[in-house]
Amino acid sequence: MERGLRKILPRLNLRDIFKIYGLNIQFTQWKKHRDFRFNDNKDFAIFHPVQTAISDVSERDKFRKVLANSKARKNILITTNDFNNDPEKIYDIVNAVLILDTTAVNEENKQIYATIKANLADDGKEEPY
Repeated sequence: MERGLRKILPRLNLRDIFKIYGLNIQFTQWKKHRDFRFNDNKDFAIFHPVQTAISDVSERDKFRKVLANSKARKNILITTNDFNNDPEKIYDIVNAVLILDTTAVNEENKQIYATIKANLADDGKEEPY
């Protein structure tokens, strides 16, 4: 966690259930829940990191099974900013996609994004989103 955030946020144990505005929220390590039902009576289950589970073909079907076993009201998947089309490979089981764009936060983020976009263009690629 960023050093500045440690002053604001306490150390977190992601195995805990967080109660936020009356909702039960839990982070989930997807590889631990392949073969049985879980997350009963949870409002949200947050899966992170899942980029490897999405991009690795041998893991993707296992990950789909885990998501089917999760009985939380909403399953939230957090992926990384790696600028590829892999997340689209599970869109058939996703209800909505939210992309957090931090380029307006500061000049550094804007410049990093511009560099990534330019590098993709130099390689004959375009950003997927």
